[in-house]
Amino acid sequence: MLPPVEGKRFSIFPIKYRIVVSLARADLKTLEFKLVALQFKTKFQYDNGENQMDVKFFLRAYSQGDRNFQAAILHGVDLSNCNLSGIDLSRADLSGANLSGANLSRANVKYANLAGADISHADLSGAHLESVNLIGAALDGTKLVGSNLTRADLRTADVEGAALRGANLTEADVSGANFRQVDLASACLEGVDLQGVDLDGTDISQILSRAEQESAGISRDWVSWGAH
Repeated sequence: MLPPVEGKRFSIFPIKYRIVVSLARADLKTLEFKLVALQFKTKFQYDNGENQMDVKFFLRAYSQGDRNFQAAILHGVDLSNCNLSGIDLSRADLSGANLSGANLSRANVKYANLAGADISHADLSGAHLESVNLIGAALDGTKLVGSNLTRADLRTADVEGAALRGANLTEADVSGANFRQVDLASACLEGVDLQGVDLDGTDISQILSRAEQESAGISRDWVSWGAH
């Protein structure tokens, strides 16, 4: 530690903490190294050796107004039923995380890794999910109204009973996914290959014509055609 000597002062602002250090007659090369290390330790205050962010620190920072958690490592964490609306988790690692019942409305989750995550019954209305990895994720009963899932990877995901009204799934990969009883009213499915996707009970009559569905190899027996 530097001695409390009167003289020049230097301030850094890692996250929401202000640290003032006296630099009088100090070895600036050594100080520069210490400040960088301190800033890193403050941001990842509960580092477990792999930059995994501690859940308590994460939620405390969010409650204090922080919304920028880009590239955060939150693998396997339990954030079920948490309010995280408007958060920026772009490029974050949330693989295997429990986000069931969480409020992620208007969240930015672009390019994030949510493979194998439980997002069932969560609210992702208006969220940005472009190019997100949702392989094998549980999205049953999830609210995705007006969300952007352009080029999202939904292979083998369970989307049963989800609300995707007005969602943009342009060029999304839904191979092997479960889309039973999904609300796709006014959704955009441009460039989406629905062959082999379980669409039992899902009404896509307003999205693709019968001719388009037949050319895509979609069996009429799998699809609901609206009111009978």
